[in-house]
Amino acid sequence: MKYLLILFAWLILLPAVQSQELFQRPSHDYVWTFGNFEFNVRLDFNTSPPTLSLVDTPINFAASNTSICNSDGELQLYTNGFRVLNGQQQFLQNGYRINEQYDYPEDWLETGHRYTQGIISIPAPGDIDNNYYLFYTEPIYYTNSDGGTEVNAHNIYLAEASFSENPQGTIVDEDFLLISDTLNAGQITACRHGNGRDWWVLVPNMHEGVYNRFLISDQGVEEYNVLTTEENYPRGIGTTIFSPDGTHYVVYSAEFLPEKTYVMFYDFDRCTGELTSPIIHEHELESIVNGLAISENSRFVYHSAGSNLYQYDLQSEDIPDSRTLVDSWDGYYNGDNPDFFWATFGLSQLGPDGKIYIATPSSGLQYHIIHNPNKGGTASNFEQRGLPFTQWNFRSIPNLPYYGLGPWDDSPCDTLGIDNPVPEARYEHTQDSSALQIEFFDASHYAYEWSWDFGDGSELDTVQHPVHTFAEEGTYQVCLQVSNVTGQDVYCENVYVGVVNTNTPLRQEAKIRTFPNPVGTGPLTFEVELPEGNSASNLSLRLYNVQGQQIVGQALNPTGPVWRTKVDMARWPRGVYLYELIGDGGVLGSGRVVK
Repeated sequence: MKYLLILFAWLILLPAVQSQELFQRPSHDYVWTFGNFEFNVRLDFNTSPPTLSLVDTPINFAASNTSICNSDGELQLYTNGFRVLNGQQQFLQNGYRINEQYDYPEDWLETGHRYTQGIISIPAPGDIDNNYYLFYTEPIYYTNSDGGTEVNAHNIYLAEASFSENPQGTIVDEDFLLISDTLNAGQITACRHGNGRDWWVLVPNMHEGVYNRFLISDQGVEEYNVLTTEENYPRGIGTTIFSPDGTHYVVYSAEFLPEKTYVMFYDFDRCTGELTSPIIHEHELESIVNGLAISENSRFVYHSAGSNLYQYDLQSEDIPDSRTLVDSWDGYYNGDNPDFFWATFGLSQLGPDGKIYIATPSSGLQYHIIHNPNKGGTASNFEQRGLPFTQWNFRSIPNLPYYGLGPWDDSPCDTLGIDNPVPEARYEHTQDSSALQIEFFDASHYAYEWSWDFGDGSELDTVQHPVHTFAEEGTYQVCLQVSNVTGQDVYCENVYVGVVNTNTPLRQEAKIRTFPNPVGTGPLTFEVELPEGNSASNLSLRLYNVQGQQIVGQALNPTGPVWRTKVDMARWPRGVYLYELIGDGGVLGSGRVVK
C-alpha cells in the first residue's frame, strides 16, 4: 500500500517534472588513470564494482593527475600536467606538451607534474561533451638561503581541449596566462556555481589568507578576483577540497619548520564565491604527503596523514575537537625495501560510487578504501589495501571536482531555470545489538528537507542526521522522507534495536544499484547483490512510466552473488520512471530512475 501511495505522489508531480529543466549528474569522473613505469592502471566506474585494467600509454604520473569523461562516462582525456592524451591513448593535437614555460628535465615530462593538485579539468559550461578546460601551475624548484629545496609557482595557466571538430581532440590556447603571482604549490580545486552550470576555481596564494578565484561560465573565464580572508597560518605543501554540497572549503598545509600541520575549515557561498568563518586546527606534522576527502553527505572530512587516518565532523560545534582516529597503518610495505615502499595513507579522492579511495604516499600497488564514509568514526568501514592492482603507482590519484552537485534551488543565483531532480532518499545507521540509541546518517541525493519516522510512535524528526533513542528493544521500520522544490522520495528499512536479526528477508538485505542514473541514450544497468547465505531462483525487473503503465519486463541474469540486466532507454522519452524488482517472495525493492 505504501508503494502505491508513493506512486500516486509521482503522478501528481508529473506536470512539474515535464515542465522543468532538471539537472542530471554527468559521468565526467567515471574513468580514472594512474600509475607509472610500463603501464597505467585504469579504474572504470561504469561497472559495479569498478573494473581495473592495464593500459599501455606513453606517460606516467606523479602527484598531478586529472582526467575527464563525456557526460555518458566515456574517457575523453587524461594528463599528468605535461602530456595530454585522449581515451584511445593518442596525444591530442598540440597535446604532446603543455606547461612549456620552464625547461624541465625529460624524465619529469614523462613522469608528470610534481605538485599535489597541480592541474584540474572541468567541462566547459554549455558544451560539456565537446570542450574542456585545464587549469594548471608550473612547478619551480629552487635552492633557498639555507641550502634546502623549496617549491612554489608564479603563474596560473589555462588550456582548452576541443573535440568539436577533431575526434582525436585538439589543445587550443595552451599555456594562456591567467595570472602571475607567487602561488602555493598546486592545490587547485573547483566547485559548481549555485546556478547549476558554471564553476568556481580556487587556487591558494603563498601569501597568508589570500586566494585566487575564477568564475567559469559559457563565456569562458568570466571573472577573476583575489580573496583575502581573516585567517593567519603559514602556507606549504598540501591539498584543498570542497564539500560535495558546496558549503565548505577545507585546506591542509604542512610547514617544515617547526614541523606543523594546519587544517583550515571555511564556509563557502556558491553564489558569491566568498570564503568566511575560518577555523584552524594546528597540530604536529606527521607526514608531508597528506590527503583530504569529504563524505558524499558532506558531513565528514577525512584527513589521511601518513600512518594515521583522521575524521572531522563538519556539523560539530567544535570541528577541531571532533577529530577522531579512524585507523592506523598496519605496518605493511610493498617490495623489498621497508624504508621506502610503505603502504601508508596519502592523497585521496571521493569516487562516483560514494567511496573514498586513498593512494600510498610512496610507490605502491594498492589504493585504500573508506567503504562507508557517510558514517562516523570506525563505522566508516576503512579497509587498508582494499583495491590491489598489479602495476606500480607513485602517490597519484586524479584531482577531480564533485559532479553530483546541482543548482542551489531558490538561492539568489538560481537564475538559469535549472532545478534539481526529484531527490533520492537513502540513509545509513550504526548497529549495536545491545544499544537502544541509534545514530542515523543521511545518504540522500538532492535533498533539502528531511523527515524521519522511527516507527515507534515518537514525533517526526527533521534534522538531517538524527540520533534516536528507542524506548525498548524490538524491530522498527524507520522511514526517511526527503524533499526539494521538484518532489519527494521515501526510503524505509527495518532497524533491529537490541535484538539480533536471524531471519532477514531478501528485501531488507539486497543491495540494488542503477547506473548511470540519470541515464542518457545509452543502456541503463540494474544490479542486485544478494546477501551472503541468501539465494533466489529468479529475479525480474518491471519498469513503469509515471502513468503507471509497465513498459519493460525482463529477467536478471546471475553472475555469482550479483544479478544484472540492462535496459535500452533510447526509445523512451525523457522523464521519470519507476521500477520494481520481483523475486521468489514478491517485490524485493523499488525505486525510480531519471532520463
